[in-house]
Amino acid sequence: MTPDIRSLLADAAQAGRIAVGFLQGRSPSDLDSDVLLRSGVRYQLLVVGEALGQAAKSAPEIATKLPDLPKIVAFRNVLAHDYSRVNEVVVWDVVRNKLPQLVSALDRLLHDLGDAPVR
Repeated sequence: MTPDIRSLLADAAQAGRIAVGFLQGRSPSDLDSDVLLRSGVRYQLLVVGEALGQAAKSAPEIATKLPDLPKIVAFRNVLAHDYSRVNEVVVWDVVRNKLPQLVSALDRLLHDLGDAPVR
């Protein structure tokens, strides 16, 4: 059974907030040198990409409201399947400069969905 769209969007938003929080007060060199930090951030990005990929399949009309969805899912695929190509400078940029806007967009979308049944 597939989770409903609200659950997928909420999972992505929560993972995004966690990843952003992991880097608060940290530097790019921390991400590069701290394997635990790097692993945690990458895992949260995997969750964001996987949840949004499933959301796009379950409700394409809602997924079109998310910025850069194909890039997000593609980045998740690189993290999962071609992880040796991942550059921590790119990860840092994604989390610090792109993820906050995505989380805001997800929060707005979740607010707009309210309690309406979505499948």
